[in-house]
Amino acid sequence: KVQSELAGLNLESGAIGEVIAQLTKVMATVKDVALLEDIRYQLASAHFKDNDYKSAVDQFEGMLVDYPASKLLARILFHAGECRLGLKDNAAAHDHFSAASKISGTPETLAESVSMRLAETQANNGQHAEAKETYAAFLGRFTESRWRRNAIFGLALATEMAGDPALAIPEYRKLMAAATVDLWTVRSRYQIGRCQVSLKQYEAAVVEFVSIEINYPQYPLWQARSILEVGKLLMEQNKTTQAVAQFKTVIKRFKESEEATLAQNYIKQINSQ
Repeated sequence: KVQSELAGLNLESGAIGEVIAQLTKVMATVKDVALLEDIRYQLASAHFKDNDYKSAVDQFEGMLVDYPASKLLARILFHAGECRLGLKDNAAAHDHFSAASKISGTPETLAESVSMRLAETQANNGQHAEAKETYAAFLGRFTESRWRRNAIFGLALATEMAGDPALAIPEYRKLMAAATVDLWTVRSRYQIGRCQVSLKQYEAAVVEFVSIEINYPQYPLWQARSILEVGKLLMEQNKTTQAVAQFKTVIKRFKESEEATLAQNYIKQINSQ
């Protein structure tokens, strides 16, 4: 009877609340250990699909305690990590992804997701050398991944953040070589500008920032940040009149943005000198 009820549940049906209620009811009556594990996994997955990350992670992490040798261990760890990301707990998410990455025999599609998330959480933790290594391994293993551009950018950023902007620049340029313009194209050009600032190649940096302002109107956030960067460079060179003009452009064109607030603060700083 229990197996029959489980067969009728469909997490794709949209009636997640009903699914959760039925699974919870069924779980209270089950004695078979293997079946109970399956029900708990489905219940946790239903909570996750409902974006109830707290309930989902309680279930998934409870399963890690109760079923340490589960055949679903890699999936449980991955979903626990995803829940922790949903709860803004990057450190705990990283630990789950790291544990999942060490399990052998994981299906390639799951291993791909685990590897990508591990690199992301390493970067978020400030573990830039580790993130660089994980991204490089991802690119070497998952040659047809839909996330390759994400990983190339992640590798470049980890290289930059690890203290090697000169080595990061050619990595960013790989993303700019593609015919299609996407967010990674624009972000790479912006980061190249930031790297060139770090290397004191100020004129080259301005070229990158101005290119973003002129050529990518579909990415207003990065336009605003690029104009702001030019203003900051001018400000550091004591070209205050030109700097203020840049900051006023940000305020006028991107009124409600965080960059506009920053631009106002820079103008106040200049006026107070």
